[in-house]
Amino acid sequence: MAIITRKVKTIDYTVDGPQARVALPRQHFYMRLRFKVTLGTLTGGASPAFTATAKDDLIQRLELVIGGQLTVRNLSFQDLRKLNLLTYKDTTPSSGFAYMDLGFLPSFLFTSLDLIVTFAQLSTVTTGNPTSTSGTKVDLFAREQVNVGQKPA
Repeated sequence: MAIITRKVKTIDYTVDGPQARVALPRQHFYMRLRFKVTLGTLTGGASPAFTATAKDDLIQRLELVIGGQLTVRNLSFQDLRKLNLLTYKDTTPSSGFAYMDLGFLPSFLFTSLDLIVTFAQLSTVTTGNPTSTSGTKVDLFAREQVNVGQKPA
């Protein structure tokens, strides 16, 4: 057995679509999902800028859904960061980072494994009334246990 961490997906923030659904690969045991928020460039408005807490407020809700029916995790990004602080007391998570610990979730046993990310409205994480943003994204990494010699898909 080997433990690997790999980038699973980059989820781009769009002003039009406040929710993104990501089908997670289903071939290993998931131990942890890691989220990294990156703020991009704002356009339009009068002197647009992200608020000081925009990295932590950009994601309103994270849901991990198994088989299209069972939601095993359903919490806000802020709550996830608070759980991280309680779990890893000596390490305060940096702004825009959070971990979702999953134990040893056997993803290959399920018909589907989806992560639903609900984003905040642009107006709630910015000042100056911008009309759009480019380059604002969430990078999703997975920590998985794989068999020796097995390659992630």
